[in-house]
Amino acid sequence: MAKDAKPVQPVRFTTTKYSELRVVLDPSAKKEVAGAVITTGLKKSFKSGLPTSVQFMDGELTTSDPEIIKALKSHPSYGLDWIAEDQEGEVELPDEVLKKVNEKRELVQSVRSKCPTCGKDFKNDFALQGHMKTHDK
Repeated sequence: MAKDAKPVQPVRFTTTKYSELRVVLDPSAKKEVAGAVITTGLKKSFKSGLPTSVQFMDGELTTSDPEIIKALKSHPSYGLDWIAEDQEGEVELPDEVLKKVNEKRELVQSVRSKCPTCGKDFKNDFALQGHMKTHDK
């Protein structure tokens, strides 16, 4: 670490979906070099060049490694399968993640609010439940 570089504050990632989650940040590939088979990361996004993955234990992962923090926050599942909290417990989500979460929420709501018998859409579950009584007759 350079003298001028500030130490990175640890970031806590949490997931409520999985108690133990392994995230592959840089998948591996085997290739032959000078007669020897070596394994390297496909993306080569980490300084070591080795395949890199992280393991959540009991739904948590805390790291100070800036490369891993960046990779986890830029991963397509960030905000959907796990989130990051800073030291004060604040959650930071990029706009595109918020958009995905809202789209998913709207899709789930639309599926829940559609009559399975006649296909009519309703604004909420309560209205659907009232409508379902008409099919009982």
